[in-house]
Amino acid sequence: MTVVKPDVKLGNGRELTFNLMKININEYRSLFDPAQSPQAGDEVIAKTCDISAAEIGKLPQPEYKKLLEAFFTKARSPTENPT
Repeated sequence: MTVVKPDVKLGNGRELTFNLMKININEYRSLFDPAQSPQAGDEVIAKTCDISAAEIGKLPQPEYKKLLEAFFTKARSPTENPT
């Protein structure tokens, strides 16, 4: 059994792990589009973890920042070598 370490732990104790396989490259690229609404960006991130876009929108600013930093850290990380 593989234990997955969470990518971020929120202040309320909730632990989230991002699964980037749940979004496609166009959705990821849309996060960098200045014309996209913040809510649309939250929906993309919500697809990758066990939290809704509405919940993301209700996070305090420091928690939102922590969530985004963890998401983009994982997104920029090299993929794991399966061997």
